[in-house]
Amino acid sequence: MKPPVLVDLPTRELRRYLAKRDPASKARFFMDGLFLPRRVRRGQWHRRTEPFDLHPIYALLEHLLDEERSRSEHIEALHRYYRARGKTEDQAEEKIARSLDKYLERYRGLARNMAENGYVAGLGKDEIGVAIGPEGEFIKVANGNHRLAVARLAGVSQVVGEIQFVHRDWLRRQSSRRDADEAVLHALRSLNARRNPADS
Repeated sequence: MKPPVLVDLPTRELRRYLAKRDPASKARFFMDGLFLPRRVRRGQWHRRTEPFDLHPIYALLEHLLDEERSRSEHIEALHRYYRARGKTEDQAEEKIARSLDKYLERYRGLARNMAENGYVAGLGKDEIGVAIGPEGEFIKVANGNHRLAVARLAGVSQVVGEIQFVHRDWLRRQSSRRDADEAVLHALRSLNARRNPADS
């Protein structure tokens, strides 16, 4: 298996995220990739996006990183978050009791680190998941929602994205190269496209 394709992205370019999909949409997305190279998808998946500022994790971290807010306000924000994710009242309360202090410590520490050092690649098991839509727009997908939210809230100007998939129409306009990953690397060379995180 080939290593992932990584790019340096201005944080402001990741304005939208791919909304959660129901089972039928997931099946359609799978079908849209049949008989295409591994990271390529056709179809209308790019239309199911929402502003990243409205992502539940962004809203939660915006609240938790605000040190002016009280503990009870943080508990209320986490409660809304867990309930929106389908947890029962008891499950939400149990998770809050276990996780509030860890959340505050982890994400406030990450925000301070990013404010001082910028986004540092390789700290997670993967980088921020990104797709490229048919017009070349970057869409936040899969992994790294917390890291992107913290980067945006900390004012970090650049993050590292891992290209998960690209729209077939965009790829066709980029290159006549037969290998999709090589075409993506070539098309995104201005964003320091690479396979090795150490090459950043």
